[in-house]
Amino acid sequence: VRASEEKYRTLFANMGEEVHYWRLIRDESGQVVTWLLEDANPPALRIWGKRLEEVRNKTPDEIFGQGATEHYRPYVEKALKTHSPLVFEDYF
Repeated sequence: VRASEEKYRTLFANMGEEVHYWRLIRDESGQVVTWLLEDANPPALRIWGKRLEEVRNKTPDEIFGQGATEHYRPYVEKALKTHSPLVFEDYF
């Protein structure tokens, strides 16, 4: 397990692409209300101009500004529907 975790961490930290891991927050009916950032790799943090300690356990609105959750909702819904990672471009 330790070796597997080390491989994951090395890959995650050294990828050239932005990668982030979010925890979904659902309402009583199971609908996704928002999501909280659990981890982001160095390229993501560099692009965002943030440190992980600043953004961990924050919602998109808290990280990127009001309206970010609704802006990114279609991407989250697509990822949940297809059960696969998403690749997309967005401009800050």
